[in-house]
Amino acid sequence: MQDADIDQAESALTNIKTNLSHMKHFYLLLCWTVFTCGVFAQKPCSLDNLPSKTLSRLNARFISMSGDIQGRSCALLVRMQNAEARLKERVARQDSTKAAVMFGNSQATYSNLQDKLQSTASKSYSLNEYIPNVDSMANALHFLQLSPSFLSQDKLQQIAVLNTSFQLLQSKLQAANEIQSFAQMRTAQLTAQLNNLNPGNCLQNINQQVFHYQQQITQLKIF
Repeated sequence: MQDADIDQAESALTNIKTNLSHMKHFYLLLCWTVFTCGVFAQKPCSLDNLPSKTLSRLNARFISMSGDIQGRSCALLVRMQNAEARLKERVARQDSTKAAVMFGNSQATYSNLQDKLQSTASKSYSLNEYIPNVDSMANALHFLQLSPSFLSQDKLQQIAVLNTSFQLLQSKLQAANEIQSFAQMRTAQLTAQLNNLNPGNCLQNINQQVFHYQQQITQLKIF
């Protein structure tokens, strides 16, 4: 990987951390409001006191994070796909039969992952991972949607929009998990299969790209 690529990846991580630190205030405010109303439900409690600006900022963050995951995931798949194409050419010059076996179905796999990543915009996928902050936010939104008497019509609409954005974020996180699993499996396969061949620096570049992608997605999950 070029030094410029490494600097770009490190800059991206810094931006993610900055965005997440800004969002924590709004996230904690929402969860605390919901918690206090849930605990003291026997007393008058108006969730309408929850600032509209808080909900709007959270919604914007969820949309931004979904787009961030989408962009980084697409970029990784394209880079891996291109790197595999170069690897296939290199291996074919040494052993064409082995190249056909190793890379025969890889392009279709990348296409399927890209299709699923794109389809999360219109179809919801369940997040098959426990992430504390995601779970807390899901519970908070669930409580808000079950408490229409505490909310004005405008706030209910904001909550519905926020929930849609949050579901999209969860779908993107699930797609990212599947991409990470595939990337780890694929790099392990290539490392083992290319053991007796000379892959050049293509395989090393793939490993570095996967490593940086995993770091970025991990940071996004901390929100």
